[in-house]
Amino acid sequence: MRHTFVGTPCWMAPEVMEQDHGYDFKADIWSFGITAIEMATGTAPYHKYPPMKVLMLTLQNDPPNLDTGAEEKDQYKVYGKTFRKMIVDCLQKEPNKRPSASELLKHPFFKKAKDKKYLQQTLVAIGPSLETRVQKASKRQPGASGRLHRKETGEWVWSSEDEAEDGGESDTDTESRPLNIVSAGSDSEHEESSECEIPPVNLVLRMRNSKKELNDIRFEFAVGKDSADGIASELVGAGLVDSRDMAAITNNLQKLVDTRDAVKIVTFPLNSSVNNNETPDDKALIGYAQISITD
Repeated sequence: MRHTFVGTPCWMAPEVMEQDHGYDFKADIWSFGITAIEMATGTAPYHKYPPMKVLMLTLQNDPPNLDTGAEEKDQYKVYGKTFRKMIVDCLQKEPNKRPSASELLKHPFFKKAKDKKYLQQTLVAIGPSLETRVQKASKRQPGASGRLHRKETGEWVWSSEDEAEDGGESDTDTESRPLNIVSAGSDSEHEESSECEIPPVNLVLRMRNSKKELNDIRFEFAVGKDSADGIASELVGAGLVDSRDMAAITNNLQKLVDTRDAVKIVTFPLNSSVNNNETPDDKALIGYAQISITD
Protein backbone atom coordinates (compact mmCIF):
# COMPACT_ATOMS: atom_id res chain seq x y z
CA MET A 1 0.00 0.00 0.00
CA ARG A 2 1.17 3.52 -0.83
CA HIS A 3 0.11 6.72 0.93
CA THR A 4 1.68 9.46 -1.22
CA PHE A 5 -0.44 12.10 -2.92
CA VAL A 6 1.15 13.18 -6.17
CA GLY A 7 -0.38 13.49 -9.59
CA THR A 8 -2.97 15.24 -11.71
CA PRO A 9 -6.37 15.60 -9.97
CA CYS A 10 -8.61 14.75 -12.95
CA TRP A 11 -7.01 11.29 -13.20
CA MET A 12 -6.71 10.52 -9.47
CA ALA A 13 -8.65 7.69 -7.92
CA PRO A 14 -10.88 8.54 -4.91
CA GLU A 15 -8.75 6.49 -2.51
CA VAL A 16 -5.66 8.48 -3.50
CA MET A 17 -7.49 11.71 -2.73
CA GLU A 18 -8.91 10.53 0.60
CA GLN A 19 -5.54 9.37 2.03
CA ASP A 20 -7.31 7.24 4.63
CA HIS A 21 -6.29 3.65 3.96
CA GLY A 22 -3.66 3.93 1.25
CA TYR A 23 -3.97 2.62 -2.29
CA ASP A 24 -2.55 -0.02 -4.60
CA PHE A 25 -2.44 -0.78 -8.34
CA LYS A 26 -6.23 -0.50 -8.56
CA ALA A 27 -5.73 3.29 -8.53
CA ASP A 28 -4.11 2.91 -11.96
CA ILE A 29 -7.23 1.13 -13.24
CA TRP A 30 -9.29 4.20 -12.28
CA SER A 31 -6.79 6.43 -14.11
CA PHE A 32 -7.10 4.20 -17.16
CA GLY A 33 -10.87 4.64 -17.12
CA ILE A 34 -10.44 8.43 -17.05
CA THR A 35 -7.94 8.19 -19.90
CA ALA A 36 -10.47 6.19 -21.93
CA ILE A 37 -12.99 9.01 -21.48
CA GLU A 38 -10.35 11.54 -22.45
CA MET A 39 -9.48 9.65 -25.63
CA ALA A 40 -13.14 9.46 -26.64
CA THR A 41 -14.23 13.01 -25.77
CA GLY A 42 -10.97 14.95 -26.01
CA THR A 43 -10.86 16.00 -22.35
CA ALA A 44 -10.91 14.42 -18.90
CA PRO A 45 -14.00 14.90 -16.70
CA TYR A 46 -13.95 18.12 -14.63
CA HIS A 47 -10.95 19.45 -16.58
CA LYS A 48 -12.38 22.99 -16.53
CA TYR A 49 -12.27 23.23 -12.74
CA PRO A 50 -9.39 24.13 -10.37
CA PRO A 51 -7.69 21.25 -8.48
CA MET A 52 -9.64 21.55 -5.21
CA LYS A 53 -12.96 21.61 -7.08
CA VAL A 54 -11.93 18.48 -9.02
CA LEU A 55 -11.19 16.67 -5.75
CA MET A 56 -14.56 17.65 -4.28
CA LEU A 57 -16.52 16.63 -7.38
CA THR A 58 -14.72 13.29 -7.68
CA LEU A 59 -15.33 12.39 -4.04
CA GLN A 60 -18.93 13.62 -3.80
CA ASN A 61 -20.37 12.73 -7.21
CA ASP A 62 -21.07 9.38 -8.81
CA PRO A 63 -18.19 8.10 -10.96
CA PRO A 64 -17.90 10.02 -14.24
CA ASN A 65 -18.82 8.47 -17.57
CA LEU A 66 -18.70 9.34 -21.26
CA ASP A 67 -21.61 11.76 -20.93
CA THR A 68 -20.37 13.62 -17.84
CA GLY A 69 -18.83 16.45 -19.86
CA ALA A 70 -21.25 16.34 -22.80
CA GLU A 71 -22.56 19.71 -23.94
CA GLU A 72 -25.35 18.22 -26.05
CA LYS A 73 -27.70 15.28 -25.62
CA ASP A 74 -26.45 12.11 -27.30
CA GLN A 75 -23.18 13.86 -28.14
CA TYR A 76 -21.23 10.63 -27.68
CA LYS A 77 -23.87 8.10 -28.73
CA VAL A 78 -21.49 6.79 -31.39
CA TYR A 79 -19.65 4.81 -28.67
CA GLY A 80 -21.07 1.36 -28.05
CA LYS A 81 -22.07 -0.60 -24.98
CA THR A 82 -18.82 -2.60 -24.79
CA PHE A 83 -16.66 0.51 -24.51
CA ARG A 84 -19.03 2.13 -22.02
CA LYS A 85 -19.12 -1.03 -19.89
CA MET A 86 -15.32 -1.09 -19.74
CA ILE A 87 -15.29 2.51 -18.47
CA VAL A 88 -17.93 1.71 -15.84
CA ASP A 89 -15.92 -1.29 -14.64
CA CYS A 90 -12.75 0.81 -14.29
CA LEU A 91 -14.45 3.72 -12.54
CA GLN A 92 -15.85 1.91 -9.54
CA LYS A 93 -15.32 3.95 -6.37
CA GLU A 94 -14.59 0.79 -4.39
CA PRO A 95 -11.11 -0.39 -5.52
CA ASN A 96 -11.90 -4.06 -4.95
CA LYS A 97 -14.74 -3.83 -7.47
CA ARG A 98 -12.41 -2.75 -10.27
CA PRO A 99 -10.77 -5.38 -12.48
CA SER A 100 -7.07 -6.11 -12.29
CA ALA A 101 -4.89 -5.38 -15.31
CA SER A 102 -4.93 -9.05 -16.37
CA GLU A 103 -8.71 -9.19 -16.00
CA LEU A 104 -9.09 -5.98 -17.96
CA LEU A 105 -7.11 -7.40 -20.87
CA LYS A 106 -9.73 -10.14 -21.17
CA HIS A 107 -12.51 -7.58 -21.58
CA PRO A 108 -14.40 -7.89 -24.91
CA PHE A 109 -13.33 -4.36 -25.83
CA PHE A 110 -9.70 -5.48 -26.21
CA LYS A 111 -10.37 -8.52 -28.39
CA LYS A 112 -9.68 -6.53 -31.56
CA ALA A 113 -6.72 -4.61 -30.15
CA LYS A 114 -3.55 -4.33 -32.25
CA ASP A 115 -0.26 -5.77 -30.97
CA LYS A 116 2.87 -3.85 -30.00
CA LYS A 117 4.41 -4.32 -33.45
CA TYR A 118 1.57 -2.29 -34.97
CA LEU A 119 2.09 0.45 -32.40
CA GLN A 120 5.81 0.63 -33.09
CA GLN A 121 5.39 0.74 -36.86
CA THR A 122 2.41 3.07 -36.95
CA LEU A 123 1.93 5.27 -33.89
CA VAL A 124 5.55 5.73 -32.80
CA ALA A 125 6.68 6.44 -36.34
CA ILE A 126 4.16 9.25 -36.91
CA GLY A 127 4.31 10.68 -33.39
CA PRO A 128 6.04 13.92 -32.38
CA SER A 129 9.78 13.93 -31.70
CA LEU A 130 11.17 13.70 -28.16
CA GLU A 131 12.12 17.40 -28.29
CA THR A 132 8.56 18.38 -29.23
CA ARG A 133 7.16 16.37 -26.34
CA VAL A 134 9.64 17.92 -23.89
CA GLN A 135 8.65 21.43 -25.02
CA LYS A 136 4.97 20.60 -24.69
CA ALA A 137 5.47 19.15 -21.22
CA SER A 138 7.32 22.29 -20.10
CA LYS A 139 4.33 24.46 -21.13
CA ARG A 140 1.74 22.77 -18.94
CA GLN A 141 -0.70 25.03 -17.14
CA PRO A 142 0.15 26.13 -13.56
CA GLY A 143 -1.56 24.03 -10.93
CA ALA A 144 -1.96 21.00 -13.15
CA SER A 145 0.13 18.85 -10.84
CA GLY A 146 1.04 19.02 -7.17
CA ARG A 147 0.32 17.69 -3.69
CA LEU A 148 -2.50 17.83 -1.17
CA HIS A 149 -1.63 18.11 2.49
CA ARG A 150 -3.48 18.78 5.74
CA LYS A 151 -2.62 21.86 7.83
CA GLU A 152 -2.62 21.85 11.64
CA THR A 153 -6.12 23.34 11.55
CA GLY A 154 -7.36 20.30 9.63
CA GLU A 155 -7.80 22.26 6.42
CA TRP A 156 -6.76 20.58 3.18
CA VAL A 157 -4.46 22.70 1.01
CA TRP A 158 -3.39 22.09 -2.58
CA SER A 159 0.30 22.86 -3.19
CA SER A 160 1.10 23.32 -6.86
CA GLU A 161 4.61 22.51 -8.03
CA ASP A 162 4.55 25.82 -9.91
CA GLU A 163 3.68 27.74 -6.73
CA ALA A 164 6.63 26.12 -4.98
CA GLU A 165 8.96 27.32 -7.71
CA ASP A 166 7.65 30.88 -7.52
CA GLY A 167 7.24 31.31 -3.78
CA GLY A 168 9.59 28.88 -2.07
CA GLU A 169 9.22 25.22 -1.19
CA SER A 170 6.44 23.93 1.04
CA ASP A 171 6.84 21.20 3.64
CA THR A 172 5.61 18.56 1.25
CA ASP A 173 7.69 19.80 -1.67
CA THR A 174 10.89 19.15 0.26
CA GLU A 175 10.05 15.46 0.14
CA SER A 176 9.93 15.30 -3.66
CA ARG A 177 12.97 14.26 -5.61
CA PRO A 178 14.34 16.21 -8.58
CA LEU A 179 13.78 14.48 -11.89
CA ASN A 180 14.42 15.29 -15.54
CA ILE A 181 17.27 17.77 -15.02
CA VAL A 182 18.87 17.71 -18.44
CA SER A 183 22.31 19.16 -19.14
CA ALA A 184 24.97 18.83 -21.80
CA GLY A 185 27.05 15.67 -21.58
CA SER A 186 30.26 17.64 -20.94
CA ASP A 187 28.94 19.37 -17.81
CA SER A 188 30.60 18.65 -14.48
CA GLU A 189 29.01 16.22 -12.08
CA HIS A 190 26.24 17.51 -9.86
CA GLU A 191 26.22 17.08 -6.08
CA GLU A 192 23.18 17.11 -3.83
CA SER A 193 22.78 16.55 -0.11
CA SER A 194 19.89 14.85 1.61
CA GLU A 195 18.61 14.96 5.16
CA CYS A 196 16.94 11.55 4.91
CA GLU A 197 18.14 8.79 7.18
CA ILE A 198 18.79 6.68 4.12
CA PRO A 199 20.14 9.09 1.52
CA PRO A 200 18.82 8.63 -2.01
CA VAL A 201 21.11 7.35 -4.74
CA ASN A 202 22.15 10.18 -7.10
CA LEU A 203 22.19 8.95 -10.68
CA VAL A 204 22.99 10.23 -14.15
CA LEU A 205 21.54 8.66 -17.29
CA ARG A 206 23.80 9.60 -20.21
CA MET A 207 22.45 9.02 -23.71
CA ARG A 208 21.98 10.70 -27.06
CA ASN A 209 18.75 12.45 -28.02
CA SER A 210 17.08 12.28 -31.43
CA LYS A 211 19.51 14.93 -32.71
CA LYS A 212 22.37 12.65 -31.65
CA GLU A 213 23.47 15.16 -28.98
CA LEU A 214 24.90 13.65 -25.79
CA ASN A 215 22.77 14.60 -22.78
CA ASP A 216 22.85 13.90 -19.05
CA ILE A 217 19.55 13.25 -17.27
CA ARG A 218 20.02 13.56 -13.51
CA PHE A 219 17.65 12.11 -10.93
CA GLU A 220 17.50 10.49 -7.50
CA PHE A 221 16.44 6.97 -6.56
CA ALA A 222 14.95 6.60 -3.08
CA VAL A 223 15.73 3.02 -2.05
CA GLY A 224 12.65 1.34 -0.63
CA LYS A 225 10.31 3.95 -2.10
CA ASP A 226 11.07 4.26 -5.80
CA SER A 227 11.05 1.50 -8.38
CA ALA A 228 13.20 1.21 -11.49
CA ASP A 229 10.07 0.69 -13.57
CA GLY A 230 8.45 3.79 -12.10
CA ILE A 231 11.50 5.97 -12.79
CA ALA A 232 11.73 4.68 -16.37
CA SER A 233 8.01 5.35 -16.89
CA GLU A 234 8.46 8.94 -15.72
CA LEU A 235 11.36 9.46 -18.10
CA VAL A 236 9.29 8.11 -21.00
CA GLY A 237 6.27 10.16 -19.97
CA ALA A 238 8.38 13.33 -19.91
CA GLY A 239 9.58 12.62 -23.42
CA LEU A 240 13.20 12.22 -22.34
CA VAL A 241 13.48 8.54 -23.22
CA ASP A 242 12.18 6.55 -26.20
CA SER A 243 9.48 4.10 -25.10
CA ARG A 244 11.35 1.29 -26.87
CA ASP A 245 14.24 1.75 -24.41
CA MET A 246 12.11 1.61 -21.26
CA ALA A 247 12.75 -2.08 -20.55
CA ALA A 248 16.52 -1.76 -21.02
CA ILE A 249 16.68 1.27 -18.72
CA THR A 250 14.49 -0.41 -16.10
CA ASN A 251 16.60 -3.58 -15.98
CA ASN A 252 19.97 -1.82 -15.86
CA LEU A 253 18.82 0.80 -13.36
CA GLN A 254 17.64 -1.94 -11.03
CA LYS A 255 20.90 -3.84 -11.52
CA LEU A 256 22.97 -0.76 -10.67
CA VAL A 257 20.93 0.10 -7.57
CA ASP A 258 21.13 -3.50 -6.31
CA THR A 259 24.94 -3.60 -6.69
CA ARG A 260 25.64 0.08 -5.88
CA ASP A 261 28.25 -0.75 -3.25
CA ALA A 262 30.43 -2.55 -5.78
CA VAL A 263 29.38 -1.15 -9.17
CA LYS A 264 29.14 2.56 -9.95
CA ILE A 265 28.47 2.58 -13.67
CA VAL A 266 26.73 0.39 -16.25
CA THR A 267 26.65 0.69 -20.05
CA PHE A 268 24.01 -1.13 -22.07
CA PRO A 269 22.55 -1.31 -25.61
CA LEU A 270 19.33 0.47 -26.51
CA ASN A 271 16.41 -0.92 -28.48
CA SER A 272 15.67 2.29 -30.37
CA SER A 273 16.98 2.32 -33.90
CA VAL A 274 20.43 3.49 -35.05
CA ASN A 275 20.77 5.32 -38.36
CA ASN A 276 21.97 3.27 -41.32
CA ASN A 277 25.19 5.29 -41.54
CA GLU A 278 26.00 4.73 -37.86
CA THR A 279 27.83 1.88 -36.17
CA PRO A 280 26.85 1.06 -32.57
CA ASP A 281 29.63 2.11 -30.22
CA ASP A 282 29.49 1.56 -26.46
CA LYS A 283 32.34 4.04 -25.89
CA ALA A 284 30.81 6.92 -27.85
CA LEU A 285 27.32 5.87 -26.68
CA ILE A 286 25.96 5.42 -30.17
CA GLY A 287 23.12 2.94 -29.79
CA TYR A 288 24.09 2.64 -26.12
CA ALA A 289 23.27 4.42 -22.87
CA GLN A 290 25.07 4.69 -19.56
CA ILE A 291 23.82 5.03 -15.99
CA SER A 292 26.27 6.07 -13.29
CA ILE A 293 26.13 6.79 -9.57
CA THR A 294 27.40 10.20 -8.49
CA ASP A 295 28.42 11.36 -5.03
